[in-house]
Amino acid sequence: MVQYSSLEKIMDVKEHFKNVASSRNLIRVISILFVITSIAMFSCEEKEKEEEEEEIIVSFDGSGTSTDPYLIGTAEQLAEFAELVNASAIDNAYNDKFYRLTADIDLSSYGSSWNNEKGWIPIGAYNPFLGNFDGNNRKVNGLYINDGSIIAGLFGAIYGTVRNLGVSGTVIGGNEVGGIVGLIEDGGSIANCYAAVIVSGQNMVGGVIGRIVMGNMSNCYATGTVSGSLAVGGVAGLVAGSSLTNCYATGAVSSAYAGNNVGGVVGEINGGSVARSVALNPSITLTSFAVTEVGRVAGANFGTLNNNVAWYGMEALGGIVFNIGSVNNKDGADITTTQAKTQTTYTGIGWSFGNNDNNPWKMGVGEYALPVFYWQTTAPAAMPDHLRE
Repeated sequence: MVQYSSLEKIMDVKEHFKNVASSRNLIRVISILFVITSIAMFSCEEKEKEEEEEEIIVSFDGSGTSTDPYLIGTAEQLAEFAELVNASAIDNAYNDKFYRLTADIDLSSYGSSWNNEKGWIPIGAYNPFLGNFDGNNRKVNGLYINDGSIIAGLFGAIYGTVRNLGVSGTVIGGNEVGGIVGLIEDGGSIANCYAAVIVSGQNMVGGVIGRIVMGNMSNCYATGTVSGSLAVGGVAGLVAGSSLTNCYATGAVSSAYAGNNVGGVVGEINGGSVARSVALNPSITLTSFAVTEVGRVAGANFGTLNNNVAWYGMEALGGIVFNIGSVNNKDGADITTTQAKTQTTYTGIGWSFGNNDNNPWKMGVGEYALPVFYWQTTAPAAMPDHLRE
């Protein structure tokens, strides 16, 4: 049996209490760390909650879903919409949502005196719009852009959908310039829209859209003049891997500099198709002889043309000559002035007349005797002089 001295017993007791104290200190440290960690986690959660709450503070009603879209009824709200889309490249907080107009909008306050005299900053100028915009049969008037550094139009780049909308104004840009949209790409689409917009730019310039790539365009028309250099069209500048159907243009189209690929409806078709469309332009004018392709319906065709027609009185100015037209070539089959104002001309090539989005056309409003949308109660523009007789 081992005997312990008094000193050893005392040392054992001291060691015991030292261990107990160390354990208690460890417990205290762990408890303190737990409290600090809990406070930090709570602070982070509160911060994230505050950021989430900040993200949804907008001036328009709705939640951005298909059944409860964001509602836009003023020029200020439309500008806010543009700002949100252009700022949300990382989290898509606003550029992939659903939006609907609730009233006609006047953008004159965002005109030549705005943005260092460049005017409107397009929706999707810096980040593409990925969502769905329903114009709800409304009009945006007074659009003004004079900026060659961006994709120009009411919308810049869209990978989503724009429909049921009218736009009037002036757009001056560089490349990819349109009266409503500068660029449609990656499955984007535009339908049931019209542009009464004067459009000018350099390359890929159109009355409604500048360039459409792997997208769809249907039931659209343009009444404004269009000018540019390469790939210039009354409705669309360049159609690449995309379809354009049931569209028409009434404005003069012109190309300057070393321009080529210029057409009354489309400047260039590249791997895409243009069908059942109508060129009602008064003229196509070229101010440079370095032109390779021009046509009443399409300038250059590296795709498919089907069932298109053109006004027989269209003038070819600047040393160019149109070829004999047919429904499946880039000059389109001839129609007279009377036929241009007759509904059977359009139903004969497959247009749908009615009173809904699937049958969107009706024949004329006021003195404007050409096809318009069923919801239009006023003329989009004056009746073109060359089609009055």
